[in-house]
Amino acid sequence: MISAIFGPGRYFLGDPLFCIEDELFDELFGNGDLNKGVHTIRGGAKIVIDGTLCEDGVFMDSVGTAYHVQTACIALIPEGLWDPRKSKARKDMGRIIETRSSISFSAVEGTFTVGFDNTQIVIETYDETYDDDCYDES
Repeated sequence: MISAIFGPGRYFLGDPLFCIEDELFDELFGNGDLNKGVHTIRGGAKIVIDGTLCEDGVFMDSVGTAYHVQTACIALIPEGLWDPRKSKARKDMGRIIETRSSISFSAVEGTFTVGFDNTQIVIETYDETYDDDCYDES
């Protein structure tokens, strides 16, 4: 399980590929591994990342937003780390959250739960179109 709580602000929820600068993306994923967990980046900003259950796809949340995933992960990324050149991708490929209170993020076995301002969003990253071998841990 991965969990984190952040303060008020604007956040992107989705695949970090569609939000952060390419250089920062390479820092986090340059070796080809998914660096799950909470990371402190430039100037003390924090980002939290975890893997989807079965890699890439389009996953719907409990309120109808589609998350396009191409790097097998979903992250919560504060506005200070957004790449301005990716504004359209942020809008189209995930969700922008603006909160006046704290925001919580937790991920357990491919289920992501984000809570803010008396709202809870759940993203299940199980994709029935994958064959059963995708879920075999052996």
